[in-house]
Amino acid sequence: MALSNPKPTASQAAALALIARGGTYRWEHSGTWYIIAPDGTTMSKTTVNALVRRGWVEYGTLRGIKRPLTITEAGRQALPSATS
Repeated sequence: MALSNPKPTASQAAALALIARGGTYRWEHSGTWYIIAPDGTTMSKTTVNALVRRGWVEYGTLRGIKRPLTITEAGRQALPSATS
């Protein structure tokens, strides 16, 4: 169940913007994982977990050691450009 929070924090908004561009994934190996955007930017696990809990992003199906991360419609509405 998504938590109610109308506005993302600054770090959440930055992560949402990167995820909205597409190509962001969770890279998993030997029990360790990282969130990596196409430009090589890494994101805080805490930030991404908060986005998932709020229903703003979701994980796709694991493909090898990568799990794609996509923005939901609620996430698009939470983007700063959508709330301004």
